[in-house]
Amino acid sequence: MAIDLGVVYSERRELRNAADAAALAIAEDCGTGARSCDEPTAQATAEEYADANAWDGDSLVDGVELTLNGDGTGSARVLTRAWDARAGESGVRVPLLSMLGFHRVEVGAAATALFGFPGSGSGIPLIIGTCEFCTAIGGCPPDKDSIFGPTSLTTLVFKDPTKDPYADCPADPAGKDAPGSFGWLDTDGTMCWVESEIELPLLPADPGVSPSTGCDPSDLAVLLQMAVDEGVMIPVYEAICKAPYGTQCEEGDAGGSNTYYKVTGYGSFHLTAYFLGGQYKHPNNFSCGTGSSSDRCIQGYFVTDTLYTGKLGGGDYGLVSVKLAE
Repeated sequence: MAIDLGVVYSERRELRNAADAAALAIAEDCGTGARSCDEPTAQATAEEYADANAWDGDSLVDGVELTLNGDGTGSARVLTRAWDARAGESGVRVPLLSMLGFHRVEVGAAATALFGFPGSGSGIPLIIGTCEFCTAIGGCPPDKDSIFGPTSLTTLVFKDPTKDPYADCPADPAGKDAPGSFGWLDTDGTMCWVESEIELPLLPADPGVSPSTGCDPSDLAVLLQMAVDEGVMIPVYEAICKAPYGTQCEEGDAGGSNTYYKVTGYGSFHLTAYFLGGQYKHPNNFSCGTGSSSDRCIQGYFVTDTLYTGKLGGGDYGLVSVKLAE
């Protein structure tokens, strides 16, 4: 009985792996638009992944359930069942248990994957406005004509002078997001890293042109090099607030230590160059091109990407979040 039951449990693990892989693949296809998000296509994808995760290359997909929402989010549920190709029957053969009248055991598994846009994230303590993102990709919301990748090379200036191409984006009379704000976020003071989400509390700014407190030169240099090599996740705000930490967003005369951001989503930015003052410069001859040494900027391009961790619920900024829910 231990041998036969071991075979059954082993088969179920394979089926669960198959269901997980199939559900994630369908969710990613639907979220990114890589394939048509319909029942026949999802069924074909599920069968492909289910067979690939079976030790004998064969399994049954009992069904695929797609739930689609109008805002580009939804879920995919996959049901798998064991298939014995040699016998041409479903289930798992249990020779020893057959002496008790149990010749085959039906084994199945199910998995559900959610897809949407990330509602939480973490990264270098920088933030940009929705207007800057939309200008960089050629308009919002993102669609088939949006410009992602190297052809959308752009410079994001964290103090936008009036002659900058982003002059139409909201800014104070000096061209900044708010008086004293240069796109830096407040950290815990010990790490050059910020975790955030679209839910409250609001994100407080770290006022001034210098990097956030906790961003010592060596740490920030490493993080920036990672962003050059692999990209960086940047929160995108929809409103600037003057409000105590953790309250509703109250728009007003924000500035300095009274600046808070209401995050609406996240973009993935591939860094190619940056000038953040002093030794925070790459390459050595790079400048923001604004004619002002007080300006700070990063250059690069937005990319589409898929995340497999974190919360869902944010806006569409090119990042798709996929995660298992069952």
